[in-house]
Amino acid sequence: MKLTRLTAGTPSTLRPYLWHYFSALMVLLICTALPTPAHAQQLDGEVEALLKKIDNDEANYEKKPVPPSSVDAINLDVHWRLFKRVSQSDSAGVKEIQAFTRDGISLGYRNFPAYSTAVQAVTTGKMERGEITQQDASRLYESARALAPDLPYPAFAYSAHLMRHNLGRLPAIVSLYLDGVQLGYTWLDTRIPWGLKLASLALLAFLGASLLFLFAQLLRNFGILAYDFSRVLPTGFSSNQTVILAVAMVIVPGLLLRSSLLSALIMLAVLSLVQNHRERFVTALIFGALLALPTMDQYLSKQITWPGSEAQRVFHAQYLGCDSTCEDALEQSWLDAGGEDPVLTYANAFLKYRSGTPAELENLLGMLDEVKQWPAEMRPSVDNLRGATLVALARPDEAIVHLEAARAATQKGSEPTRAAASFNLMRAHQMNDDRGSATAAYDDAIRIDLGALRSHLALERRDVNSFLIVNPLPSDVFWQRHQAQAQEVVSIATPVWRSLAGPNLPIERTPLLGGVGILFVLLGLPLTLGRRTSTPCPHCGMARDPRDAPKTGDHRYCLPCYQTFVSGASLEYSARVHNEKVSGRRERFQEFLRRALSLLMPGTGHCQAGHAVFGFLVIFGTLFGIALLWRPMGIWRAPHELFSVNWAAQESIAWVLISIGASIGLSAALRGIRPTQISAPKGAKQNQPTRGSHV
Repeated sequence: MKLTRLTAGTPSTLRPYLWHYFSALMVLLICTALPTPAHAQQLDGEVEALLKKIDNDEANYEKKPVPPSSVDAINLDVHWRLFKRVSQSDSAGVKEIQAFTRDGISLGYRNFPAYSTAVQAVTTGKMERGEITQQDASRLYESARALAPDLPYPAFAYSAHLMRHNLGRLPAIVSLYLDGVQLGYTWLDTRIPWGLKLASLALLAFLGASLLFLFAQLLRNFGILAYDFSRVLPTGFSSNQTVILAVAMVIVPGLLLRSSLLSALIMLAVLSLVQNHRERFVTALIFGALLALPTMDQYLSKQITWPGSEAQRVFHAQYLGCDSTCEDALEQSWLDAGGEDPVLTYANAFLKYRSGTPAELENLLGMLDEVKQWPAEMRPSVDNLRGATLVALARPDEAIVHLEAARAATQKGSEPTRAAASFNLMRAHQMNDDRGSATAAYDDAIRIDLGALRSHLALERRDVNSFLIVNPLPSDVFWQRHQAQAQEVVSIATPVWRSLAGPNLPIERTPLLGGVGILFVLLGLPLTLGRRTSTPCPHCGMARDPRDAPKTGDHRYCLPCYQTFVSGASLEYSARVHNEKVSGRRERFQEFLRRALSLLMPGTGHCQAGHAVFGFLVIFGTLFGIALLWRPMGIWRAPHELFSVNWAAQESIAWVLISIGASIGLSAALRGIRPTQISAPKGAKQNQPTRGSHV
């Protein structure tokens, strides 16, 4: 099978095979991602055992207030010291970590990132030294996940551990990795720095791809543009004079404004007059990126200013815990807002719930009542908090109304809150001794989100933080708050723009440049549709004049190539030999150019051959992979990358992108790329060449 068949617009035998390969890959991914039957049976048995235990505990059906936690904070230090002592011996220390987790939940703490990272480091070290079995290591990694259920780091660490030591658990590896990706998106301290990094690297890769695309278009279409330009100039202009005039029209505006980028953009816009539809689409995409650059820069600025912001402090207070200084600061902020700020009201009410005393719980209900209108994205969390508080005060009938409302929520990302509301609803029905409704609510909680309930299913303490579940606000609430409050502007694109565009073309002018460029591309579209512009000859690369269409029968070749290879019998022998020699030299040069460009940067040769969309994507993917390997992290580093340089397998993903680009580039360099060619009008007959294998 020849590569030329893939680019000539003719049916290809490769497409069915590609579809088969893609289908097989998707089936493989689905099979490996789904849990195994043994895993499902084990999970069902675990759930049934916990359900039976909860149902048989008569203390759960007592209608009396739920007391606050009886655990002292010093217990956490004791458990941790005991774990460190035990971990230095032959024991794994799983029981000590589990006791630490249970006491932390009882005190109202949700995540322990530092302790979780320490457990991961200890487990990894013991595995490398052979001091622990794989089973104990898995239990420790599970304990590390329980210490920080909202963070992605433990899930990625556990997935990497299984990948290194137990490849047979491929479904668990895939599931843990996907869980890590989902948690990484939810956890703002990971999503924001990684979003900033990926966006910055993507912009740099897009810039590089745009410059290489412009270079390839100059090699392909500038001669065509100069030829068409000479057609509209008065008689007497030589080809050299036409080229000089065209170059001057492009360069002079940039020289006047001292902006090389302006000249490049003018050149790209002018080249669009003779581009095919694929090339014109990429050109419009580049100008569209210019149009959206200020908006993207503002969004990146808000990501840069997230660390240390007020929204991040409130986010940490709910997800990581809050000491006395933090509590005083939150309460003062709430008072300064007049008690009407919904986020601050919930944050302070959430802290009062953690204390669990009846007085604080009553005060909590009063705080929630002071807010007249809760935002829609916060209502499920508020209803669940209010319902859990009423259950803790032994008022289950009032609680059921609010918990049912929280369970019926349909907002995006409300699954953990709905699961918690169903769990608390079970507790309310248990207080009313309604065992059937309690079982139904428990089943509903498991159906909605079993992962959100795992840490509470086996807890035996009867305190507000262990007996009931109250979640912090969804992370998107804090990001939206930061976007609304962020006043400081830190531009990440301005320094790069100034270095390219010069001092006289500010970044505020990019929407104007992008809009004018897109308008120019659209205005030139009728010229292409009406076949009024020349096109590159797929054989020699010279201009195919549309005025020669009657002579060639709308053939894809230019007139000299048509007369030489299609209707050569009409030429004299010496003229035909000369044309073959000249056209063959041009053809070999064009083919060498495409191969060389593909070898130097994959995708560039495809852009020079007219396959602009595919070539641009290959260039972008390759450059993005190289930038991802560079991984400077720039402005802000994701916390866990201080301990792992290949967090979330970024190096593996980068190498995959680079390998794909390198494979495409080497294949194109070895096998060649067939250039695009103009299609004949409907009903027109294409004559075949009389000799050679040029098509």
